[in-house]
Amino acid sequence: MKRLNQLITRLLIIALVALAAWVGRAHLGKQALVYHLQSYVGARVDARQLHLNAEDATVFLNQVEVASPLHDRKNLLQFEAASLKVDLEALKKRQLVINEGRLSQIKFGSPRTTSGKLERGLFDPPLPLVDESSTEATPPAGVPQSYDQIAGYPAAQKWRDSLIVDVSQTASSEVSSFEIGKTLTQKSQLWVDRFRDPHKQMAHVEKSLTLVEEILSMPVDQLNPLRSGDDKLKDAVAAIDSSRKALEKVGASITEFESQSQKDIYDLSQVQVRDRQMLVSSSGTQKFDSKLINELLIGDIQRKLVANGLDWFQEFRTSLPNPEADFRPLKRGRDVHFAGQVSRPKIEIKKLQIDGAAEFANSHFRFAGTIENLLDDPTKSEHPLTFNFRAQGDPQVIVSGMVDQSRGKKVDSIHFTGHAIPQPAYTLGSNESIQLSMTGDSRLFVDADLNADANDQLGGSITFTFEDVMLHADSVHESAGGAGTAARLNETVSGIQSFRITSTLGGTIYQPTTTFASDLGPQVAASLESVFRDAQQLAQKKKEHRLNKTVEGDLVQLKSSITDGIASLNESWRANYSRLNRLSKRLSTARGPQLTRPNKLR
Repeated sequence: MKRLNQLITRLLIIALVALAAWVGRAHLGKQALVYHLQSYVGARVDARQLHLNAEDATVFLNQVEVASPLHDRKNLLQFEAASLKVDLEALKKRQLVINEGRLSQIKFGSPRTTSGKLERGLFDPPLPLVDESSTEATPPAGVPQSYDQIAGYPAAQKWRDSLIVDVSQTASSEVSSFEIGKTLTQKSQLWVDRFRDPHKQMAHVEKSLTLVEEILSMPVDQLNPLRSGDDKLKDAVAAIDSSRKALEKVGASITEFESQSQKDIYDLSQVQVRDRQMLVSSSGTQKFDSKLINELLIGDIQRKLVANGLDWFQEFRTSLPNPEADFRPLKRGRDVHFAGQVSRPKIEIKKLQIDGAAEFANSHFRFAGTIENLLDDPTKSEHPLTFNFRAQGDPQVIVSGMVDQSRGKKVDSIHFTGHAIPQPAYTLGSNESIQLSMTGDSRLFVDADLNADANDQLGGSITFTFEDVMLHADSVHESAGGAGTAARLNETVSGIQSFRITSTLGGTIYQPTTTFASDLGPQVAASLESVFRDAQQLAQKKKEHRLNKTVEGDLVQLKSSITDGIASLNESWRANYSRLNRLSKRLSTARGPQLTRPNKLR
């Protein structure tokens, strides 16, 4: 379809063929026709057959090839057959008016088997220089070469910086980073310290009571201070009193420990609750910028599609005939227009039917259509030039447009629609962020409206819709979870069946600006957020399980050590209390007076 952009000027060349043919009918013949046409084009012209029907003023041409003056191995145009009906009355006034015509099997840019160069004469103007090694169109000046740069900052790096959660590291945090781990360590040491003093006191009681037993086991004469010089019974009474006080203190500690143990266990349960809450709140919620994802995934595709459309529109506008440069009189002298005389165009094609072959978006197809009101000087027209082409069969492609330069106006517009155009496979994004692949089974729908005014101000929009899409998540950067995230992302993006890109154009035709939006970014962003949310929840469950498992063991051990410690201390206290009572009675008997009894047994 891109080859249609130079159709207008080339059709005027065909009109010159008809003019030369009509003049050659009486004077020049076929060879003269070819000579004059080659002089005009500046390249070789081959016409297999020429026939003139004087009765209805129709020119018939068969198997015509017009070589390109810029590429000697390409044809400017080629067609199998043409019929042009000439207005004889206008021809008498040195005007070529074709009321109606038909071109069949027209092709543009077809290859040549022989060179199309002409031997240049001494006074022939030089041909333009072109680089034939370059076959790709240069993107329009205003279209960014790559959307991987946003405000001078690489888009992939910007995407990685937007990650607030590293799902690949969420489950590997140490339990010691939580409050429960620190609290368990503190509580364990605290109970070790709490038990230390009561155990020391119980050891002192046992030692004192052993001393009392030793004294009471002495012979009676050794207990008499007058004989031994030492009051052993007094020492025994002092030991009994100190032991009684120590047991009272330990008993109070045991009561306090029982209450404190319940409080500490409750405090630890509250710490666990806070840790679980912190585990949820600290994970955050990962959000993705859908516009940034659009730029990462389809920025390059959008750039190429828009550049192709703008390049087509640019070439279409520049291909319009320039009366001052393109159609200078071949004769010497100048035309003099008298006052009141209406200036008429030299060449006018009222209606021309065309069919041929073209290519668009990697798809070849045949087309047919019409061009109306084609003049060598559009400023002399009272009606705009219009054209309409439609592809025959699949895919369905329609191109229509208008060029209105009448009465001082200059408005060019093109409307293009393409339906179900087969597409090749695409790679979206890169392994520096997200990389998706799209199979070659998709179909492209295009709807474009472009216009430009006399000041070359550009307007309009192009919408690209991809249907029958099959996406696969190839890779995700390691900072976002790597292969694991890619595998989970693939489960969601594989359900995306279509997406749309809408590009809005501004600026000028030669320095355009463009912005675009697409629903692919929001769809992929939602998929990524779902993947991250599921990954976070899974990681949180694993971490919570690991946390609970570790804490449960430590907590059970702490509870057991507290319970066993209190029980052991209580058992020792009871044993020593009973022992104290027995020794107190024996000491009382040995001394005579009754000793004060300790507190009742717990």
